[in-house]
Amino acid sequence: MHVDDAAKAVERALDRPAAAAGHAVNIAEARSYPVNAWIRAVLAAAGHEADLVRVPDDALPSDLRVTRGVEQQFLASVAKARTLLDWQAGDPL
Repeated sequence: MHVDDAAKAVERALDRPAAAAGHAVNIAEARSYPVNAWIRAVLAAAGHEADLVRVPDDALPSDLRVTRGVEQQFLASVAKARTLLDWQAGDPL
């Protein structure tokens, strides 16, 4: 998520104190991307053309052996922020 998106959500909450009072809302990406897409976006932004390779399971470090990967862990709904704050996150990529 872009810092501007988070700042805009805070601004909207401050501008709408009656709507936001007493509510907890998720301020997150409206869309989730797999880790591989993030890695490719970072490489592209850095102007780097690295080759990404898949590491065999038996070569993974012990802390990754439980899941056998680094998949996305969760997705948060921003529906409440959209409704209460009239806020929408931009596309993070």
